[in-house]
Amino acid sequence: MWSTSALLFVALMSGTPHRAAAPTSCPVASGGVRMTGGDVYDGPVEENAILVPDSARTMRGTEVSTWDVRTTYAAGRQIYLSCEYASRPKVTIRVSRAVRTCRYSDGRPAKALACR
Repeated sequence: MWSTSALLFVALMSGTPHRAAAPTSCPVASGGVRMTGGDVYDGPVEENAILVPDSARTMRGTEVSTWDVRTTYAAGRQIYLSCEYASRPKVTIRVSRAVRTCRYSDGRPAKALACR
């Protein structure tokens, strides 16, 4: 078995930097305040190009909306998420890697907006 320090040494010496993947979902909470909603944008939020979900349904009492965003990337544009919190500023996330779908669930106790 390798020790944690040995694994860390090998990783550092391998010459390949390891970077965490960019976030593709809204944080569940911001400053201790839970998420209250979110939107999916075709391009930067400032352009106000909010996408309408391709489907919306209720699953086991939870409202779920889904967006197929492949055409946005095919057109050379990017997806941005706007995450809303009751008494906190909105959080904007640029989805830096191409994804196929984004999904919002109005679950209880927590809401979620994620792309993959």
